Amino acid sequence: MIPCDDESTDLLSLARATYDNRRMDAKVDRDGTIIVLSLEGAIDVASAPQLKAHFDQLLAHAAPKLLVDLGRVPYIDSYGLGIIMQAVKNARRSGGDVRLCAPCQDVRTILDITGFSK
Repeated sequence: MIPCDDESTDLLSLARATYDNRRMDAKVDRDGTIIVLSLEGAIDVASAPQLKAHFDQLLAHAAPKLLVDLGRVPYIDSYGLGIIMQAVKNARRSGGDVRLCAPCQDVRTILDITGFSK
């Protein structure tokens, strides 16, 4: 076991603060019958539960049409992709749909590699 001194405690505090500040911001707008969910920040294992909560709330309406703006999302991991995939399935099951728009090049590459952009 490595003893915990002041220096390592400071590093641990810094790491926790950095991790806690990694959050995703979301803004919801309506454009006619379409709900626009604009996201900002990484979609990863830390922010995916927050994204799932947004989807659950927005998809609770009958036949929702949801457009997810990824223009300010620099990164998405497999956990985040899974949350989006489940949202698409849930929306389509109720006669709605979820579409993604404006991904940055890095996110676009991930969507292409995983076959999500088809």
